[in-house]
Amino acid sequence: MPTAVSDGQITAFLPLIENSARRFLHLAEFDDLRQEGMIAVWLAFRRGEAPTADIIQNRMRDWCRRVSRQSRLDTDRYDEDTLYASDEGI
Repeated sequence: MPTAVSDGQITAFLPLIENSARRFLHLAEFDDLRQEGMIAVWLAFRRGEAPTADIIQNRMRDWCRRVSRQSRLDTDRYDEDTLYASDEGI
């Protein structure tokens, strides 16, 4: 059964979360990375594990991959829409 997690437990890891977020600033925004780090800490506590830098950074890395993948999909969709929009004007 998952255990309850207090705000104090999560905020105790903010320095580690923020240091980890700085490693990925070239891939995503700091606030998003910070939020993902806090989710990683919360999930670790819920599973009964001690949050580690690896757990936090893996969650951030996964977030960066999702954002990058979504960005490419949005760009492809935009290019396709632009292409078809130019055909409609003919």
